[in-house]
Amino acid sequence: MSRLRILHVWNDFPLPPHHGGRIDVWGRVQALRELGHEVDAIATVKRMPEPQHHLAAATQVRRLTVIERTPNLWGMLGREPLQMRTRRRLAQLRFSQSYDVVLLEQEYVAPVLDAAGLECGRLILRVHNEECEFFAHQARAESCWWKRLYYREEARRFKHASPEIFRQADELWFISWDHWRRWRNQNPAAPPRSAWLPASLPAPIRFAPRSGERVLITGNLFQPANLEGLEWFLDQVHPWLLRRPAYELWVAGSTRSGKPPALLRRLQAAGRIRLFLNQADLDPLYREAAVFVNPMLRGVSVKLKTLDALCRGLPVVSGAAGLDGAGLEPGKHVILAEGGVATAEAIARLLDAPSERHALVQAAQAFLARTYDQKANLERLLAPAPGPASQEPVASICEEPCD
Repeated sequence: MSRLRILHVWNDFPLPPHHGGRIDVWGRVQALRELGHEVDAIATVKRMPEPQHHLAAATQVRRLTVIERTPNLWGMLGREPLQMRTRRRLAQLRFSQSYDVVLLEQEYVAPVLDAAGLECGRLILRVHNEECEFFAHQARAESCWWKRLYYREEARRFKHASPEIFRQADELWFISWDHWRRWRNQNPAAPPRSAWLPASLPAPIRFAPRSGERVLITGNLFQPANLEGLEWFLDQVHPWLLRRPAYELWVAGSTRSGKPPALLRRLQAAGRIRLFLNQADLDPLYREAAVFVNPMLRGVSVKLKTLDALCRGLPVVSGAAGLDGAGLEPGKHVILAEGGVATAEAIARLLDAPSERHALVQAAQAFLARTYDQKANLERLLAPAPGPASQEPVASICEEPCD
């Protein structure tokens, strides 16, 4: 494969990789370096990264530029999404060389397309979310009125902004199998320029026998959808499982060093629940748990915590929201359960059946190893297109999420 000159524009700084979006971008950064491409990177950040994180990222690329996002309250009144308005400084850049590829991480960084002198052979957009739906879901899960208003307005703005950015891109790389499939069905004339590029895996794949009756839930504890799902589990599932004398729930996540919300104080006071806040290393928790649960009731796109649990050897019980876009097959790779009683029964069954836990994890890990290899997938997607005589639609890495 020939060496490409790539401009990689990051929606956020990918280090430390402690949530799904950063994990996916950081995996791509490393894979591009391993493939030998010449990469210039631009990161848009809310605050400047720690020196050690800046240095670690800089070693993976030829040139790294970090641009602070600018607060813009007046942007709430405009038509452009605030996530793009705060990154408007990208449009002030000046480029003196052309690139074979410009890779945008999310629609948020589209203002770079207005920069002077930016020329490229291929413009690729990494589609992380259905942005309109993502913000609409956040609004429905949010209890604070002004945050709910912000989410609703962002949903409205992205409804118009995302299609326009999609039209400008030469290629679309969807993180979500389901989103890619829906978009392809709605745009039958465009599939040759779209692909399903599975997420970067959040952890090395490893397997170890599990014992005990600890159930683990992880996730950012400042996200409305995560808090909503956690509260639902506490009300609808936890009381049912308390009938099991050895059962215990562990909950881990980041509060962004802020004050824990009332729900977390409720968890701390509840029986047979242990809370782990802002821990740098969750690996000991994964090693001690027997079952992982993703309790999210809503949300779009791939939930990296589901993949993380599978990589670390934990069987997963989840509703449809927690499995969205991953290509995992319910009953073979994970257990799909909707409703409190069904979720509790599925967890109890797995706690009583080590052989079923083992079979689920082995099947899921084999699927991930085969389908989610970021380096192999990028090598295929970045390869030159075939000539006109033999050209076939490059629709996806895997036409079906199959074995």
